[in-house]
Amino acid sequence: MFYYSLTELIIAASFTNQMVIFVALLFNIFMIKIFVGGFPLDFTELDIAMLVGLHGDISTIKIVRDKKTRICKGYAFVEMVSKDGAEKAVEALDGTEVGGRQLNVKIREDKPVPPPRRYVPNRFGGPGPSDFEKKKRPRRTI
Repeated sequence: MFYYSLTELIIAASFTNQMVIFVALLFNIFMIKIFVGGFPLDFTELDIAMLVGLHGDISTIKIVRDKKTRICKGYAFVEMVSKDGAEKAVEALDGTEVGGRQLNVKIREDKPVPPPRRYVPNRFGGPGPSDFEKKKRPRRTI
């Protein structure tokens, strides 16, 4: 098995644009997620790719659907390979009208990750009292 550094892979793959995209996808770098909302409910991934793909290379498209009915909720998240392509897509598509509805396109800001919960085992090896505290019943007055 051969191990290469990231810079070596990018230099080796810089001969073709497709290889650079492959390396970026492989290492999940350069990915910018944009929010696309307000499109018609009958839109598919291909329709969104045709809209956004004019402005930059697309990595993934995720249309948000209802869990039970699988009907589109009218918004999606698109991961783009470069920040320039994402900014061009936002600038060109935000506020445009498609199918009688106005598009809302923004670069998605990542939410800060909450710190992990503290785990303190009790003497039996299970979760300690700091994780799951029982509510005490009020004492009886005599």
